[in-house]
Amino acid sequence: MITFKFSRRDKEPAHGFDLGDIEVTGTDGLATSAGRIPDQGSMIYLSIVGLLDIASGLLGTGTSRAAFVAPDSSFQLRLSTNKKGRVRVSCGKTHVGETQAIDFARAVLSGVEAFLSEPGNQLSVADAVHNDLTASLAGLRGALKRK
Repeated sequence: MITFKFSRRDKEPAHGFDLGDIEVTGTDGLATSAGRIPDQGSMIYLSIVGLLDIASGLLGTGTSRAAFVAPDSSFQLRLSTNKKGRVRVSCGKTHVGETQAIDFARAVLSGVEAFLSEPGNQLSVADAVHNDLTASLAGLRGALKRK
């Protein structure tokens, strides 16, 4: 089982380029951008868009390998699928865990929805990242419905 948790560092009204952190927990380990030296925080909303798109790709296009590099950060996740449709997640030398592709996609979506449901984390419709976030959410939700 894999879980995602997203956080925003800024307490001001949300902006698409706010810095934040990503935490990925699995049965075998933990990968986090928080508390790292050098700082591995990233533009959290753009990171979320990237992870949503990767999760959609793992479900819909038969992608077998993907690398997620958080925008404006050195935080990275390596993803690979095997012939049984399981996604292996690792970060640097840390093996985080392995799960079915559909469960990986659900974990990303669940983490994003939890983050966006927190007070103050919703982007204004006028924000430059709002449309990308909305489209990526719709894309993953659609890919999950087709499964």
